[in-house]
Amino acid sequence: MEIVLTDAEKREWDGYLKRSPHATIYHQANWRDIFEDFFGHNTYYLMAKENGDIKGVLPLALMKSKIFGNFMVSLPFHCVGGVCADNEKTEAHLINVAIRITKEEDLDYLELRNVRKKENGLETKNHKASFVLDLSPGPDELWQNFKKQIRNRIRKSEKHGLSAKFGHQYINEFYECYATHMRDLGLPIHDLSFFKKVLNIFLESSQIAVITQKGKVVAAKFFMFYKNTAYLIWGASLKEEREYMSNYLLTWEVIKYVANLGYKYCDFGRSTVNTGPFYFKQNWGGQLKPLYWQYYLNNGNKMPDLSPFNSKYRFAIRIWKRFPLAFTKLIGPEIVKHIP
Repeated sequence: MEIVLTDAEKREWDGYLKRSPHATIYHQANWRDIFEDFFGHNTYYLMAKENGDIKGVLPLALMKSKIFGNFMVSLPFHCVGGVCADNEKTEAHLINVAIRITKEEDLDYLELRNVRKKENGLETKNHKASFVLDLSPGPDELWQNFKKQIRNRIRKSEKHGLSAKFGHQYINEFYECYATHMRDLGLPIHDLSFFKKVLNIFLESSQIAVITQKGKVVAAKFFMFYKNTAYLIWGASLKEEREYMSNYLLTWEVIKYVANLGYKYCDFGRSTVNTGPFYFKQNWGGQLKPLYWQYYLNNGNKMPDLSPFNSKYRFAIRIWKRFPLAFTKLIGPEIVKHIP
């Protein structure tokens, strides 16, 4: 039996996630409120139950746009999503329900962002990957294990007077740095209120790190915690300050911070394979974790490609880079809310 999550069942949902080895921070029930209340997207948070006990869950968000199409994703704006289930039978059942909804809503496609490869007959893309660093050796041994190039770049940053600070009070500074970075990439960004909402909802499991030079924030990262893992979710550095290797110092300071808190793993977040961010994360020595994005294509639709590497967005990206920052912060949220 499948049912849709109600507010009263949030604790039960999250309780199941704590027992599931396949759950990530993104599967938590509170993200549903952000998708619905903040972005206005309809959601289907599906639960499969047997004798009153949850046997599997599948969080889904429905997105409709005249520009980008109509589709359902598990989960948008996040690295991963997909099914958490006790067995393959329950997993298949939840996917079939999601496919049924896709047909009933007459959507273009269903997208499941899985962390494990699944043989279920769906179309699969493995263009994304993450790196997960084992923190158990501790900061001292991790430092010794880094490549010489990494250590030298961190030292260079420190020699130029850069230093790290941590705290929720740096949310505005984080946003300014992140918004500037995204504008320079030619990409729209969520509103500051989105990040404040995430911080407020996940107050006890979120943190912000900034790197400053002469009082100016030159790099920043918003990261979160779940179970035994720290997730590096949003991060940026100012391009005019990159000669001082601020992103290397930022990453190292966050690694030390979460290792000293006792977390066992650090998930660097998704990157497109064989790009600059992919190679940057690879250099820290974490284990490569391929991501498997799977699709049910409705009505004979083609595999979607909403990535900035798609040539049809090239002109828009080039123009976006030229816009004033204030304009991109004003217009960007209405665009990016439809890009999963």
